[in-house]
Amino acid sequence: MQEYLDVSNEYRVFILGKKSLGVCEKIGDGIAKNFAQGSKFVYSRNEELESFAENLAQELNHHTLGFDIVRLKNKELKILEVNSWANFGGFGEASGINMPEKIVNYFIEYTKSVKA
Repeated sequence: MQEYLDVSNEYRVFILGKKSLGVCEKIGDGIAKNFAQGSKFVYSRNEELESFAENLAQELNHHTLGFDIVRLKNKELKILEVNSWANFGGFGEASGINMPEKIVNYFIEYTKSVKA
C-alpha cells in the first residue's frame, strides 16, 4: 500500500544538462495531473523547486530529467517520480521553449565538448 500524501500543489521541473529550464505547476482534476490526460501546465521560475531538482540531478548524474514534485499541505517537498526521458510537450507549450530544438542543441554542444 502506498502512503497517502496530503498534496497542496504538483509540479514538473525539467532538467537539461543538470540545469533547470523552469517549473510547471500541474493543474487539473483528480489524483493524476498529467498533460496527456488534460491537465494544464502553468510555467514559472521558482528558485526553491529548481534548486531542489538541480541538486538531485547532480546526484543522479543524468543529462535530461523530469521531476514530478509535490508540495504537501505542511509545506514539505516530496518527489513523486523522476523520468530520465520525460514527456516535454506540456512543459514546452507552457514555457514557450522549443524543447526538441533545445535538447538537440544541448547534445550537439555536449558531444563537441566531450570530443575536445
